[in-house]
Amino acid sequence: MRPRHAPLLCLLAVLGLHVVALRDAPTWLARPAQAASLPVTSPAPVRSVSTRRLEAPTLPTPAGVAEVVPAVAPAKVAQVARTARVENQLKPLPVVVASNDFPASATASATVASAAAAAPAPAAPATTAASAASAISPPAPVRLDYALKRGAISGEARLVWRHDGQRYTLDLEGQLPLIGTLMHQHSEGGFDAAGLAPLRYTEKRLRRSERAVSFNRPADGQPGRITFSASTGEAALRAGAQDRVSWMVQLAARLAGTATLPPSGSRIEMDVASAGGDVQDWHFVLQGRAADGSWHWRRDTGEPDATQAEVWTDPAGGHWPRRVRLTERQGEPIELVLQRR
Repeated sequence: MRPRHAPLLCLLAVLGLHVVALRDAPTWLARPAQAASLPVTSPAPVRSVSTRRLEAPTLPTPAGVAEVVPAVAPAKVAQVARTARVENQLKPLPVVVASNDFPASATASATVASAAAAAPAPAAPATTAASAASAISPPAPVRLDYALKRGAISGEARLVWRHDGQRYTLDLEGQLPLIGTLMHQHSEGGFDAAGLAPLRYTEKRLRRSERAVSFNRPADGQPGRITFSASTGEAALRAGAQDRVSWMVQLAARLAGTATLPPSGSRIEMDVASAGGDVQDWHFVLQGRAADGSWHWRRDTGEPDATQAEVWTDPAGGHWPRRVRLTERQGEPIELVLQRR
């Protein structure tokens, strides 16, 4: 055989081998493998759903309610906002000027004048005892020591006066040897145009319970009343009314700055409330100048049961009492004589 036919022979030999191999191959190479048998459910037929546009029901407008303005489209809102921003940038802000910088027109002036005339006048602020300027200046704070005498018994007393220009406290206490406190009088309050304005007075005497007097001063300007712990009665509160210890300070305040002796017979009047439950008119009448230079005052009363009061004021010492004598309806007089201050 010629060498040129060798390739052809080789090709025929290979084809023969393939035919033999295909004839003896297993069945799984002859056809494709079947998948595992699984039940297959046919999909349910698709129902055609018809769609339609839902519209909100129209509700009736209640009576008395304004009809709702339909909403503006977003594009319109954006356009309006842009326009407003542009206008605000271009439009200057109004400038406020004082009225006297530019004169007002005649019409405007007349309108303002008419409104001012028609408007009610503002109410004056209420005046209280703490804020009102007192026409009578209170004396400066002081402590005075007195010799105390009642009949044949002698002791000592101390008067202490304090204030801050708005409120005051006043104490007078008398001590007797071997006996102790004979009396303790306490007054507290404020000031008004008439001078001292007591609010409460308490009194404690030997072998007696404490008694009190209240000066009720309504803030609304209604008439005041004086009430007592020792009785159910009450009395009218008049301007300048005092208690049984504040009258001495009120007298000094009324005479403060008076250096020239007034004519004899000059009078100083005030109401004085006592812890016993009564209010008496105390009219002090000037008797003249005493030998020690003090001014002698005596209460003028025609009632025999009323408290008899005499006081000698010191013009060189702010008219504080240099001597005091009080005589009650029962009992011996109580006398105070100034020792030191």
